Amino acid sequence: MTLLQRIGYVVRSRTGRFRRAVRRRGLPKPAAGDEDGGEKSEDEMCEPYEVDDEFNLPPAVAIIIGISYTLLGALMYMSWEEWSYFEAVYFTCISLSTVGFGDVVPDHPKFFMASSVYVVIGLALLAMIINVIMVALHVTITKATTRVIEVGQRLAERDESDDVEHEVIASQPTQQQQSAPPPSQRNWTPNHRRGSL
Repeated sequence: MTLLQRIGYVVRSRTGRFRRAVRRRGLPKPAAGDEDGGEKSEDEMCEPYEVDDEFNLPPAVAIIIGISYTLLGALMYMSWEEWSYFEAVYFTCISLSTVGFGDVVPDHPKFFMASSVYVVIGLALLAMIINVIMVALHVTITKATTRVIEVGQRLAERDESDDVEHEVIASQPTQQQQSAPPPSQRNWTPNHRRGSL
């Protein structure tokens, strides 16, 4: 099989379920009394398919991919142009970050298309990296916010229970507190006795 035949075979096999579901929609539904002996209903035949859109690339992996792309591009420019590796890294970083100072530019017009493709893919890659970092920050901030709210609710509940305990204790003083004299009268001695001591 050639490559195109293989691709066609895979596409036909993967779309077979879809084509069968489309054909079933054209068939008449079984009668109400013929539930057990007839075919399955349309809802039973078609299995629901859900797309998992919760896949998040880890930020560290995205950053490693971006750095690798930049360094490999610098190797490519170093072999095309008469640049040192530092100049090539400088050019790729400036070009992919859309700063574009213009102090270092490629000289060979025969590599213009390859250079343009490299920069366009790099811009898309940089946008992906920024998006991954933003999603990771959003998830982290959301988790931290919910954690702070939970801790605040627990502290508020604990304060309410402590206030109730303090009110109960304050309303029922112990006998030791009732028999003790006020602090101003505990160590009181007349002034004439103090001088004689």
